[in-house]
Amino acid sequence: MQNNRILIADDEPDFTEIIGAVAEGIGFEITVVHEGSEVVGRVSGIDPGVIILDLRMPGADGVEVLKQLAEIGCSAPIILISGLGQGTLNSVEMVGKDKKLNVVGSLSKPMTPDDIEAALKPYTASAMPAEVDPVVHAEKPDFQFGLQTHFLPHKNLADESCVMQRASLEGSWVLDNKDVLAGTKLLNWAYESGTSIGFIDLILRNAQQHFTALGDGLQRLEIAMHLTPELLQDEGVADHVAAVVAANDFPLDRFVLEVDEKGTNLHQATAGEVLSRFRIKGFKIAIVTESNGDELLTMIDKLPMDELVVDLNQLNNSDQLEGNMELEFGYSSLISVAKKKGIRACAHNVHSYGLLQFAKRCKFEFARGSAISPTVPTAELASYLT
Repeated sequence: MQNNRILIADDEPDFTEIIGAVAEGIGFEITVVHEGSEVVGRVSGIDPGVIILDLRMPGADGVEVLKQLAEIGCSAPIILISGLGQGTLNSVEMVGKDKKLNVVGSLSKPMTPDDIEAALKPYTASAMPAEVDPVVHAEKPDFQFGLQTHFLPHKNLADESCVMQRASLEGSWVLDNKDVLAGTKLLNWAYESGTSIGFIDLILRNAQQHFTALGDGLQRLEIAMHLTPELLQDEGVADHVAAVVAANDFPLDRFVLEVDEKGTNLHQATAGEVLSRFRIKGFKIAIVTESNGDELLTMIDKLPMDELVVDLNQLNNSDQLEGNMELEFGYSSLISVAKKKGIRACAHNVHSYGLLQFAKRCKFEFARGSAISPTVPTAELASYLT
């Protein structure tokens, strides 16, 4: 074996014992860590030939660990494990591959010793040529073209016992050449092709088939959905979107429409008029922003809104969150003013445990990001909300 060291990262001792026993039986030297925050340091120290990584650990979750491994240029084969379901494993596997990591497969808990041995066998001496680095391809699920829909669950920071639950509804489109359009790129593509309203209808119809699995849980679900700024220049868009949402049997008062502050001329009369019409029809309006400055306080008084969605992405790698009273005071003051005006505050792009704690201290009411949950395929929404 060219490198017989294996790093097992899992906070459940029973699983690490089983995996370790199987790995030792086929010739691996074992190193075990139980916290996500320890993984990168051990990888740098022992240079493992294989990494087994659990998605849910204290200190740092699997998505955060993958980001850290990408930053140090880790090339070791990575096998993901989790009890969250194969859909989540597949989603995080794609995250790792997007970061150019060698994510070679996944195992869903509970797993058998035979499953573990089969996953590790390709990296034993009998499977590895002595002079040639192996290229091991992960087994992929059947490829699906066209529209895929996903949910990003939110966490209620103000009242974790709250029965009302929230999630962002997102779409992605797999092109014929297997390129994937998602996020802003997808929304812009739909707008430029003149299909924005039809695309919203497709996303809702695709998701609606999974709402039935929620049963009574649907009555406790609030959905957030993004609109392109350009749509706010269309005076008829409020009527069209309201008709599409109603046709898909989702209550308007539990539907939050999100619009980016950046890139939109929010002082333009048409935008204000369209937002007002959405609100009059019963939609909730959220403005997405990266700012925490005085201009937001002015915007709160000028725009019809129910929620501020504050993008905290620039703080994810900050080592100055703990004890930074000036920064914390800035966000806390903004949120306090918003609450007095009946406006909720959601922390967006929360990808680290430290940033999640910062959001709680600042009194954000909701948070979303990989520190809360990865993106969930619509078929798995029911298991996340129960």
